[in-house]
Amino acid sequence: MFKLCFSFLFLISIGSALAADSKHPLHSHNDYEQDRPILAAFDNNFKSIEVDIWLSNNEVKIAHNPWHFKGTLEEMYLIPLQKMVDAGTINADAENPILLWIDIKDIRQKINKRLAAVLEKYPMIGNEVRVILTGSKRLKRKFVLDFPHIAVDRDENTLEDLQDSPTPFHWFTIKWSKNFTWNGE
Repeated sequence: MFKLCFSFLFLISIGSALAADSKHPLHSHNDYEQDRPILAAFDNNFKSIEVDIWLSNNEVKIAHNPWHFKGTLEEMYLIPLQKMVDAGTINADAENPILLWIDIKDIRQKINKRLAAVLEKYPMIGNEVRVILTGSKRLKRKFVLDFPHIAVDRDENTLEDLQDSPTPFHWFTIKWSKNFTWNGE
């Protein structure tokens, strides 16, 4: 028990130290579930935001499940972000960007083409805002190959992916439940 408490306190102290360092941003997972999506994150100095996307009626929509859409990626995130970047109201640049994690939940390949068309409209992508694709391994690999001119990164999910990566990866994600037993209680 002592070991567990000590480990937990150690992780909290590391988290606090990293949060104070702008190079290690705080992260808002499923940000769209907040009362004030994106705004609450920035008010609390979060520089990393994650959203889940689906394709519905040829629009890239935000939701954890495809039957409860919150809005579109553009209206909820891209338009407000571009306005903040243009107005200079957020502290971000190409060296210290806002991280926008886009979790591709929809497994249909046509979401990639639509997502590319949406992202291409925003000059902040690849500059003040870095997009990181997560979710479907097949779709994010295909996106990077089909749209290399769009500045996106992708995460890698297994060590085996390291050799076969079509582009340099910058992020590595792991499944919490495969590595930890703590469930928040």
